[in-house]
Amino acid sequence: AEDDILIGTIGRLQEGKGHIEFLEMAARIAAEFAQARFIIVGEATRGEEHRAEKIYRKIEQINLGQRLILAGFRKDVPAVLAAMDIFAFPSRAEAFGLVIIEAMAAGVPVVSTRSDGVLDIVEDGVNGILVDRQQVDQLTAAVRTCILDENRRKELIAAGRKTIAEKFTVDRMVSETEKVYQECL
Repeated sequence: AEDDILIGTIGRLQEGKGHIEFLEMAARIAAEFAQARFIIVGEATRGEEHRAEKIYRKIEQINLGQRLILAGFRKDVPAVLAAMDIFAFPSRAEAFGLVIIEAMAAGVPVVSTRSDGVLDIVEDGVNGILVDRQQVDQLTAAVRTCILDENRRKELIAAGRKTIAEKFTVDRMVSETEKVYQECL
């Protein structure tokens, strides 16, 4: 529906990606906001489906029914991101958060955990909201802020797009790579 709020996450179905925290946050947000809907994009790594068991048990336990979409693996990530109103990334460890860059480029406000790769991209309170790892209260509060404060959401989106334009364009990446090569010569 028009006034639905879609909150999503993307990542392989394994505990380290923070799906349990995402689901616990979803249960709390769903109880507070009737218009909240949730989407998880990603699947278990082949041969490691057992790693997703805890996640599936949590899905059954919180019982969001139609309000939670398990989208599986998707090739059209930019389109899926563009449909989201809030991107929540509760990963416990991330070398480089490419999906955060994709979310910012798609104009979606980012709520993420503080992990090394994320800190290179997200400046807390400027182009995203950072929370501590495995802290569902903080994650829920940050998502709640994004739902309730439309101006804040717009500020985060604008700053996210600015970050992409300044730091992650192809030209910028090429010029940074050239600098590294020059230093090595």
